[in-house]
Amino acid sequence: MVVFEDLPESINQSLEQFKQFDENLADSLFKNATTIDDVAFGNAGWMVVTGKAADKKCIDQKVMVSTSFSYDQITQLQRDGYVIVMNKFIDGKWLSVLQKFDNSVPKIIQAKGRRTTFPFDDFIRYDNENYKIASAVYDGENWVYVLNKNKF
Repeated sequence: MVVFEDLPESINQSLEQFKQFDENLADSLFKNATTIDDVAFGNAGWMVVTGKAADKKCIDQKVMVSTSFSYDQITQLQRDGYVIVMNKFIDGKWLSVLQKFDNSVPKIIQAKGRRTTFPFDDFIRYDNENYKIASAVYDGENWVYVLNKNKF
């Protein structure tokens, strides 16, 4: 594990390497008060950027790994107060990380969509409503995008 100590405490992160990544690994990381901030996959395996749950006031984390984007499941989690913090298509699988935060953290409104063509018109429409692009990922058939807007 590599710890980036020169960062301000509120964004302390670690980099960990794993041979495989699945929901069980994510659950065990969260049981140790560690959140998943980002992942990458390469010939050395999975590189996982982790953070401290307490620093972000994260009270729960859900991770989904599947061959298709779990649109309905993610929508239900968003209705229950979860926010998509990472969405990627790696090694033929969708990897989505959602986190739920303590009520003292400003709420984030999210818009998401799935289209076969790049969603320029959606981006323009949401930009007019002050949303910012969090991610746009292509799996070979569909573009899945996530946009964030702070709710004050």
